[in-house]
Amino acid sequence: MRGSRAFTLVEVAVATVVLAVGVLAALASARAAQRLATLGDRVARAAEVASSRFERLRPAGCAGAGGGTASHGSTAETWSVARGPGGVIADVVVTFVAADRVRTVRFRESWPCTPPAPAAPPAP
Repeated sequence: MRGSRAFTLVEVAVATVVLAVGVLAALASARAAQRLATLGDRVARAAEVASSRFERLRPAGCAGAGGGTASHGSTAETWSVARGPGGVIADVVVTFVAADRVRTVRFRESWPCTPPAPAAPPAP
C-alpha cells in the first residue's frame, strides 16, 4: 500500500497563518510607503512656496526688511526679512497638514545688498 501524499489539516492551517501574516505585512508596508510619498509631496510643495517667496523678496534688496503671512489652501507661510552682516537674511516658515499632523518646514536664504543703480548723467 502506498503512503498518502496529501497535506494534513495542521499543515494547511500553519500555511494559511503564514500567508495571512505576509499579506498583512505587505499591506502595512504599502500604507507606510503611501504616507511617506504624501509627506514628500507636501514638503516639495512647501519648498516651492518658499522658493516663490524668496524670488519675490530678493528684488527689494536691503530695503525689504519686514515680514508677513499668507495662506494657500491648506498651506500657510510666514516670512521675515532682516539685515544681516553684509546682506539680507530671509526666513520662510511653511506649515501644512500631512498624515493628520501639522508639519512645519523652515527655509532660510541670504543674499548681498545690491547697491542702487547709478543715476543717469544729465543731458548736455
